[in-house]
Amino acid sequence: SSSGKLESIAKKSGFKAPTGLAIPFGVMTSAVYNKSIDELVEKLKQALEKGSKIDDFVPKLRQAVEACTVPKAVIDDIAKGLPKGTQRVAVRSSANSEDLEGVSGAGLHDSVLGVSATDPEELEKAVQT
Repeated sequence: SSSGKLESIAKKSGFKAPTGLAIPFGVMTSAVYNKSIDELVEKLKQALEKGSKIDDFVPKLRQAVEACTVPKAVIDDIAKGLPKGTQRVAVRSSANSEDLEGVSGAGLHDSVLGVSATDPEELEKAVQT
């Protein structure tokens, strides 16, 4: 459900919905783009094409992606985009193909509640989740 839909329903019910922010998918794609990941993805593709086992590549690729960091400018922009005085936020991870027709991504991604909006390290950790 989009934050716009939530805001519409909340207004009709007399509730205030918090302002929502989104990190465009391309930003996170560029954050995980690096030579070691590209090499592992290529090896994984080759193994899949040959019908070889992929058990060796998947954990290494996951570790490489998990080692990536969110650019500082993104975290700074999130903090600047929050309403003045915001102390805590909920950070919800998502995917660009999560809720397409015929596809349900429910339960595939995490939400992190009670994240300090004033602590850049905590905010980054939640966004990386």
